[in-house]
Amino acid sequence: MEDDRTIILNFLNQYEDFASGDRESGYVKVYRPGWHASPVQFWFNPPFGESRKSSPTPSNTVALTNDGKIIVEDIRTGTLYNLDECLGHSIENFAIVIEDYNSEEFL
Repeated sequence: MEDDRTIILNFLNQYEDFASGDRESGYVKVYRPGWHASPVQFWFNPPFGESRKSSPTPSNTVALTNDGKIIVEDIRTGTLYNLDECLGHSIENFAIVIEDYNSEEFL
């Protein structure tokens, strides 16, 4: 069975939803849910901010950087976060959504 990070990397490797500036930002793969008829989005908990609070938020663009980081965008604010620094079950949530999406794709 694949681990969560492998599931995410395999998913991201399928997409090249590049916008201007993405390559200059060091992105090697980009997934933009708004560019797809059946978007894949997940809930994640950003790292604690200055207020020491973290509220679950839905994802938007997800990108893989040239140094292997997975970057996720907060759909509400556009703020970018390293998925590895997100709290709780953020990585697991993304992997589960991908698995659900892949199983529904073949129905």
